[in-house]
Amino acid sequence: YPIVYDCLKIEIFQRIKIAHILCGIWMIGSLLVLGHQIYLYRKQKKIITRYGKPAGYIITKGILRKECRIRLLELDYISSSFLMGVFHPTIVLPAKDLKHKDLILRHELQPVRSHDLELKCIFELLFILYWWNPLVFLSRFYFGNVLELRNDLSVIKELSPEGQTDYAESLAETAKQKNRLYLTAEFS
Repeated sequence: YPIVYDCLKIEIFQRIKIAHILCGIWMIGSLLVLGHQIYLYRKQKKIITRYGKPAGYIITKGILRKECRIRLLELDYISSSFLMGVFHPTIVLPAKDLKHKDLILRHELQPVRSHDLELKCIFELLFILYWWNPLVFLSRFYFGNVLELRNDLSVIKELSPEGQTDYAESLAETAKQKNRLYLTAEFS
């Protein structure tokens, strides 16, 4: 694209080209998006640590097949459970009686086994770098949905037909309301 290349080389001010201005806008935008993502994560983590009630631990295989201790918390005012924390995973459950708690926990443990939160972090880095591209917003949404469907299929494979029906009922119950949380893998 010689025309684009020639346009980027045009000097607007003394030794300042259009390419320099565009790079500056890109870097400032990336820093703003990064700051916003950090703000959302810290805000969510603060709410969870302040209002979450301890509900025990689960020990499973985690990163690099090492034994991983996953903390369970219960939180009021959420509609579905979710997993957060790459290095110290925590499953946050609604503070209500769950009909199929074992199925929900099985679903929430699947992202630890398949490294979904690590993949989401890598994708968020790509989002920070390419914030200006509208296709990144779409692919970010679909990427999360594909990970959730993969987890659902992994859980369903291990269940009996009755268990699959119970699992579908649990999904239908939690799909009525959806959490809007940052960098989580949620049961929805």
